[in-house]
Amino acid sequence: MIFVGLGLGDGGVTLAGIQAIRSSDLAYIEEYTSPPSPHLISRLEEGTGKKLILVQREFVEDGRRILDQAAISRVILAVQ
Repeated sequence: MIFVGLGLGDGGVTLAGIQAIRSSDLAYIEEYTSPPSPHLISRLEEGTGKKLILVQREFVEDGRRILDQAAISRVILAVQ
């Protein structure tokens, strides 16, 4: 599993972060720490060709599902 920091505001994600999302099998974006704007989500999806799955606090804190998926595939968790 790879964590991708989205930076502050609407566009601080690095090129390495974009490449990590592109190469992922599943890409999650959490919305409870600092909710991402719809503009940022759509820009990331367009720029990476990946559908970002918006997840809630419980999904991240429980962790079982994301860790099970990460054991068999390349999983990204994007946070802002």
